[in-house]
Amino acid sequence: MSEQLDPKEIARVSERIHASLVEAMSEAMQRAHEEGETRDHILQGTVNALLNLTAFVLCDLISAEENPNSPVVQERIKRIQVALSFELHAIMDDELKKAGHPASGEFLSGQRGGHA
Repeated sequence: MSEQLDPKEIARVSERIHASLVEAMSEAMQRAHEEGETRDHILQGTVNALLNLTAFVLCDLISAEENPNSPVVQERIKRIQVALSFELHAIMDDELKKAGHPASGEFLSGQRGGHA
């Protein structure tokens, strides 16, 4: 990434993406409520989707010229998503411990699978 990035442009794009994600999540939460889904299922699905999207974006930053559907890139996305998920679980577990939550320790048990 040798090109000069404009922080104002990055902030503007980030705000637009954030607004879209908030709107999509609000719609998903409403639909889930109407269908009797639990809030936790929607939140976990949201985290998994964001981890996958983050891994995809990171892979594009690593090598934008590669075909995102190629097996090499798909494997890279999976590796990054698993690593992000594992670290997120460690943070969640630590925060649950700090809060004295009875579920602490559950997030790291058996984790290396790549989903929150």
